Amino acid sequence: MIKTEEKQRVIDLICMPWLEMSGDEFIGDVHFIPVKKFLDSCDDPQIEKRVKEVFGCYVDEIHEPVKTGVICQLAGKPELPKLSDSEISQVRRAVDALCFAAIYQLACSEIGYNNYQHYCSTALFELIQHRSTPQQEHFSHTKRRVTIINCSYDHKFHRPEGLLNTRPCFNDEIIDALSKLQSPDNIKLQERVFRSLEWVRFAHSDSEEVSEGAKIVMMGTAFEILLHITDRRNKKRQLMNRLDKLCRSFVSAMEFRKLDEEKVEFSRIAWWMHDFYNLRNDIVHGGQLDDAKFCVEQPDDKFEYGVNHLQVATVVIGECIWRLLCEKKIVGNKCRAYSRFFMRFKDSLTFHDMVKRNALIYTGSERVHKMLGWMKAHDDYDEEDE
Repeated sequence: MIKTEEKQRVIDLICMPWLEMSGDEFIGDVHFIPVKKFLDSCDDPQIEKRVKEVFGCYVDEIHEPVKTGVICQLAGKPELPKLSDSEISQVRRAVDALCFAAIYQLACSEIGYNNYQHYCSTALFELIQHRSTPQQEHFSHTKRRVTIINCSYDHKFHRPEGLLNTRPCFNDEIIDALSKLQSPDNIKLQERVFRSLEWVRFAHSDSEEVSEGAKIVMMGTAFEILLHITDRRNKKRQLMNRLDKLCRSFVSAMEFRKLDEEKVEFSRIAWWMHDFYNLRNDIVHGGQLDDAKFCVEQPDDKFEYGVNHLQVATVVIGECIWRLLCEKKIVGNKCRAYSRFFMRFKDSLTFHDMVKRNALIYTGSERVHKMLGWMKAHDDYDEEDE
């Protein structure tokens, strides 16, 4: 006879069926664990049976069960219990962080090293919720807030086309930063960062229904949220000022250009924001568009496939997130220790200057800055500081 509490038990399996990971990752209280490792450590026969049944529904291009899959667990809840809406939202944010750590690493590799070998699709991070009880022969399937009830375990979900690389590379510094941000001590910054990352995920959609222009507008929204642009007047100038203040260091290449009827000097990363936001405004306000406007660098000997604004925006927003967290001392202990060491050789600089420069190393974006001409040549800044 089945006990009453066993009849009422609910199993919530939150997973990313198409993603492959070599090991565990933690972001805040969310534990990402490969399916095989989960099953090897599972000591509940009912949950083990249910997980195998669910993942048997996911098939590849030749209709074979996939060998991929990552399960999302909340710390302290090993038995896949029913989750509240707020707990599911917590998992969603952690998935956004994991997704961003992959697309950020990819953008750094593409721009910094001209490496286009490892395309990373955001479809890998498709988050799906399965809800069932041990006695049910059916389950509910929720994807993008759409729920299908009474799904049979004979039903097959086919892997999206084009997912050739199912094991992306992640930027460890970004994962570490976003994990530490989950602390309740940083609620306001946490809200800004994760709202921003949601728009970044939208901007990297693989759907053909989302145009390149729409993606630029979404990334512009992500920057406005992250950099806390609240005044609606002259957002472009505000973003330039905020980015210049946050990212400019003694190695930044500077440039004079005309802005608002006057000639002014900004770092080149800030001038990139000027051009990016001009493109965003042209898209939103019906300006003239052509393919060249979406490019930062055209294909040439230096950049085989060219560089577009979406790639650059991905790197810049990741760098901004890390720098904002470094300012709050949420991350950056190694960077500060490294900077203290080098202060012995650069006594003309402040400690703050050195940390801002060395942030490029710890975010993995230094090579991007060099390739885009955002850094002075070594001789320039060495002579300036001596």
